[in-house]
Amino acid sequence: MDQAEHKHPAHVGFATIAITLMAVGLAAGLDFLGIIDRLNAWIATVIQKPGISAPVHSLSPYLNWTVTALLTLSLAAVMLNISGSWRRIVIWMLALIITSFWVPVLLLASHKPEIGVTLVGLLWSGCCSMIYTMNYEMPADLMEKNTTQTDVTR
Repeated sequence: MDQAEHKHPAHVGFATIAITLMAVGLAAGLDFLGIIDRLNAWIATVIQKPGISAPVHSLSPYLNWTVTALLTLSLAAVMLNISGSWRRIVIWMLALIITSFWVPVLLLASHKPEIGVTLVGLLWSGCCSMIYTMNYEMPADLMEKNTTQTDVTR
């Protein structure tokens, strides 16, 4: 028997909200434990050149958490509504890469590159979305499957 027959139908809206809450919750927990501060310090030491003064401005925590919540929600929604595992992985990696490209921009603007919360949130959101799409029958995959079957029969 085909494994797709045993998959349960997906609940995309609920899954999107649940994945977002888990990703933001994980980031908040790691921030509470101080691990995010170490991640931010490591990012700063990797990017910052010796002899250049340290940035003086800090990002607003409200802005940082709002952006994190919006990006994790958006990533989960896109990954659950697109067909094909390879497309989901490409979207996930692009979200991480584009977010990491904010580090030099923040340094040029004399802001500390405090994007650890956002990177952890996106990493976990993408991971949970990929696991969810592997275990449930996604509507986007069904639509693509039906479209290719009708094209083959023509």
